[in-house]
Amino acid sequence: MWWLIHRLKSQPPVPKGRIGQVNFWLLIVNTVFIALHLVQTTFFYDGLAQFVPVMSSQGSVILMLVMILILLNNRRGLFFGKKVKLPVGGTSLIYRTHGYYIAWAVIFTFWFHPMEGTLGHLVGFFYLFVLMTQISLAKTSWHNNIRWITFLEVFVAGHGAIVAIGAANGMWPMFFFGFMMMFIVTQVYGILRNRIAIAGIVASYVALVLVTYGGLLRNAFTGTPVGWVNIHQITWIPIVLYGLVFAVVWLAQGISALRKK
Repeated sequence: MWWLIHRLKSQPPVPKGRIGQVNFWLLIVNTVFIALHLVQTTFFYDGLAQFVPVMSSQGSVILMLVMILILLNNRRGLFFGKKVKLPVGGTSLIYRTHGYYIAWAVIFTFWFHPMEGTLGHLVGFFYLFVLMTQISLAKTSWHNNIRWITFLEVFVAGHGAIVAIGAANGMWPMFFFGFMMMFIVTQVYGILRNRIAIAGIVASYVALVLVTYGGLLRNAFTGTPVGWVNIHQITWIPIVLYGLVFAVVWLAQGISALRKK
């Protein structure tokens, strides 16, 4: 995958709505390895999860989401449509390397899990498949479609909630409302300009938070004993992701400065 991503640099520009030869081979390689992973699960089952901690998989995907926030800052802003002045050198380094990193993060997570048939696994692998498609479509008009990118960012809210519901650990609101807060603070401004529509989305979000933490959904899902004392959970994911945005971009800025020196 890294070799093919490197080859993309020499691929001629392709017309809007079309893909190039390297994109075609990226799709073929991903399809072949999806089939191989299914065979591997059938005969051996275990993925990398038996050897590495679960946070290595989750953390790699979290850093991917952070990179997307950095890369789209100049396009949609970071907070309520407002752009944040991020260091040019760090942003540029992330832009040049994000394809290699995201490919590694997605493939690592892909091999972390066995291809199990639970709802959480099925939704998770669907998410990985569409991320692989996004990687394969680099340097095409599809890759830069903001609605498609936003779908990839927001999908993690549903996936995280479904996995938490399956685990019956009462943490599904943290995942769902945490990632959806990212949507109403940042991501919605890439796909909507109508302030009334955005206000409606925000109002719906607030109402659903109040209903959930007010106890009305206490028995709606297994393992969801949440109340007002737990409402701070919805801020955990945004605090981590926005904090990492500045930490990662300034770390990249330092690396960029060292390379130049």
